[in-house]
Amino acid sequence: MPAAGRYSTIFAIFGPNRTITKQWPAALEWLSIVGKFQRSNALNRAFQGLDSTPALSATSKRSALDRMPATPVGPGSNDAMATAIHASSGVIGETDPAVQPVSERISCRVAPESTKQPLRKVKFLKTKLLITLILASLAAAVFQPVSAATTVELVPSKRVIIKITDEMTIDQIIERVYARDKDLWPRIKQKLIETNPSSFVEYSDRLIPGRRLKLVDIKRVFEQEELPPKNRAGYVTRLEGNVNSRDDLGRVAQLQINSLIFEGDRIETAPDSRVEILMDDGAEVMLKEDSVLKITEYVITEGYDEGSSSIFDLLRGGMRKITGSIGASALANYQVQTGLATIGIRGTDYVIKLCKADDCTQTVSRNDSDAKLHAVVLHGAITLTSDEDVQILMAMGEYGTATTEKLEIEDDVPIPAGFLNQQESKQFESSAQQRAETEEPSNAWKWILGVLLLAAGL
Repeated sequence: MPAAGRYSTIFAIFGPNRTITKQWPAALEWLSIVGKFQRSNALNRAFQGLDSTPALSATSKRSALDRMPATPVGPGSNDAMATAIHASSGVIGETDPAVQPVSERISCRVAPESTKQPLRKVKFLKTKLLITLILASLAAAVFQPVSAATTVELVPSKRVIIKITDEMTIDQIIERVYARDKDLWPRIKQKLIETNPSSFVEYSDRLIPGRRLKLVDIKRVFEQEELPPKNRAGYVTRLEGNVNSRDDLGRVAQLQINSLIFEGDRIETAPDSRVEILMDDGAEVMLKEDSVLKITEYVITEGYDEGSSSIFDLLRGGMRKITGSIGASALANYQVQTGLATIGIRGTDYVIKLCKADDCTQTVSRNDSDAKLHAVVLHGAITLTSDEDVQILMAMGEYGTATTEKLEIEDDVPIPAGFLNQQESKQFESSAQQRAETEEPSNAWKWILGVLLLAAGL
């Protein structure tokens, strides 16, 4: 009998419906000890014809085993495992209690009859396992999830079935390799025929034995969600260190000079990093190190009327802000929210920072229990408004603070270290000096007026 016929007989005897399938765990462990299996074309052809091989009688099964040569195995095989497989299979209908140790069969060309059954059963298991793993790998490689796919394209793959056997059919191959794409089977079949014209009988879907079969990959195009257009707010003019922006969808981008800033962006500076942004209305924002600023709302309308708005949220750290056209307009809505007070301006230049109480060398977030807002006005004026609608007006050269409990202008309190940089400190000192000089004549006239009123009363 030819080799393919002998192996087909073995598969008919030890089919998947027999009791040997109960021994898979033990057989797999035994196979890992035996060593690397040498593939055989005859075994491949026999496996492909497994379902079509007719059942054999008990006598035929026995005689088929008698005619097959024993297969040598390597040293270190598990005799007990082979004995267990042999004794529990119940395939032949008889049990041979004498199982020759594997170590005595290593150099034998033909093993005793009692050793033929377990060896061939194990060889069958290893063959079937190997082919199953190959087909499973191919299926996993070509499978893609189909959810949300708008278009599907079949393209030639790098995977190839090296040799087609007599028992192979195109439908069997498709069922095993593309098991999860049942709805695409007709298209896959047509594409395989188009890709491999020399592997099929002309004008049919019958495979030609001995030819190669190149598989196809499933390429899916997924619909991308259409994003709403972004409203531009400004761009980066100066940057030091590491600065990122995070949009409303959570996408993070590392900023560089000339990077665009959009409404809804959250600007984050790392320690020892800072960024300057020129807004489209001409305002300038200088975000300090270890700070977070969100462009909550930014709208420019013609004439900067009531439809225009510039609303920022300082979530952490500090910033310097020089007003633009929106802030200078009496109709537009301008706010900088800090969690402790809301800042409103009308044409000014100011610096604010969230500090740990009066220690501005430590940066905190607006929700920290010991957060305190510090503010100075370098030019113009600002208002600080609490959640209870308590409001104070700060003029040029003034320093004020805000907590959850109160708003206060600090007349004779020194500026805490870490709040202003060197340039800002010089500008604040100059602004404070100008305010003092402006107030002195006013105080003199008040004194003169008081003296005159006193004299008139006498």
